[in-house]
Amino acid sequence: MQNPTARPKRLFSSLAIATALLTIGLIVFGAVVRVTDSGLGCGNQWPLCNGTIFPPLDNLTAWIEWLHRLFALLIGAFGLATLVVAIRAYRHENRIALWATVAAALLYVVQSALGAIVVVLDLPPTSVTLHLGTAMLLLAALLTAALASVYRPARRYARDRFTTLAYIVTALAFVIILTGALVRGSGATLACVDYPLCNGEIFPTGQGQRGQWLLPRHGPCRY
Repeated sequence: MQNPTARPKRLFSSLAIATALLTIGLIVFGAVVRVTDSGLGCGNQWPLCNGTIFPPLDNLTAWIEWLHRLFALLIGAFGLATLVVAIRAYRHENRIALWATVAAALLYVVQSALGAIVVVLDLPPTSVTLHLGTAMLLLAALLTAALASVYRPARRYARDRFTTLAYIVTALAFVIILTGALVRGSGATLACVDYPLCNGEIFPTGQGQRGQWLLPRHGPCRY
């Protein structure tokens, strides 16, 4: 007799992988929004776009931002379906897949709220960085759920130095992604004009290029 949860489990694996791939696409699309300066293509309005549901046909930046929002809505639909199937298939077993999916659903809600805040507040660098960080955590949760649904080790293995090192490298990569977004958002990309030194120094003790850009003509900049 076939296991009644076999079909939902297969469906869950497909949905989790598809949602994870869509999330990767959304992150890449977010980079396109960033480099084309389309973050405020719909103004500082959300969920409307310059007061309308659909942007005007001649406004390319508005369409880029609007499509980014539509992409995020599609992921929400896939994520909801994944959560429903996870509860049906794994409520009595494989708690890793279930709780990873629940975490992904919560992160999606936070991500959506941050997306609205970023737009309404005119793209503050810290909020943009948090928005990207949440997207990466969402992707990690979806990948964990997908992996847990297709691979279950026969026994537990003791944590070794390699595992610890892998966690450290993952954390450092996450920090690099966040600081890179903060550098881009704050306009500090060319604050150090040489490499590996920073304006000829090991530690950036001066204002650098960004400080020079911020100096007004009538006097020094006050922070």
